[in-house]
Amino acid sequence: MMKNRNLIVLTGSTSGIGKFTSNNLKKEFDLLHIVRPEKYSVIKKNLASQNNKNSFVLSYNLKKKLNTNNLRKLIKFKNYKNIHLIFFAGKLDVNPNKFDFNDWQETFNVNLFSHLSILNFFLPYILSTRVISKVIFFSGGGAANSFPAFPAYSASKTALVRTVENLGEIYSKSKVNIFAVAPGAVKTKMLKKVLKQTRVGTK
Repeated sequence: MMKNRNLIVLTGSTSGIGKFTSNNLKKEFDLLHIVRPEKYSVIKKNLASQNNKNSFVLSYNLKKKLNTNNLRKLIKFKNYKNIHLIFFAGKLDVNPNKFDFNDWQETFNVNLFSHLSILNFFLPYILSTRVISKVIFFSGGGAANSFPAFPAYSASKTALVRTVENLGEIYSKSKVNIFAVAPGAVKTKMLKKVLKQTRVGTK
């Protein structure tokens, strides 16, 4: 691997918007796919079949606490002049019609806490470089309006937006740009689940 390359760290890159984006990023970027354990072998095999030496994969169940030791063993910071983060992964409520503590906790873990943990791991390195790095969170429509069909999802995405606003101010004078993006309703597997329960805006 050549030194002074750019690394993009992605969650949710195995399907939907994340997959489309990762497949269309310029070859100048190395890609670290952080994927669910059940997807690890599939992605690993795909990268090997494509002889893709600039992409690699980490298994991480976003519902649980991040094992930073696994990341530390995998990332060779000396190879990169800067690192960008794009967080696509998201989870809908499993039991939206009642308050299920475990369901709410897992939804917040996937949509918010796991991504903040990944950001916190990379942030010291990002802040130490002299080039601008970007951190992009996908917030979704659950933060834009009330979303009673999926209250845990909506609450977690709303919390995400406010967290990003705060982080943006905290690091406004640094070399990291942190922002959230809500692309609107896009034809994905998640949208199919949403449409079974409620309507959405323009697709």
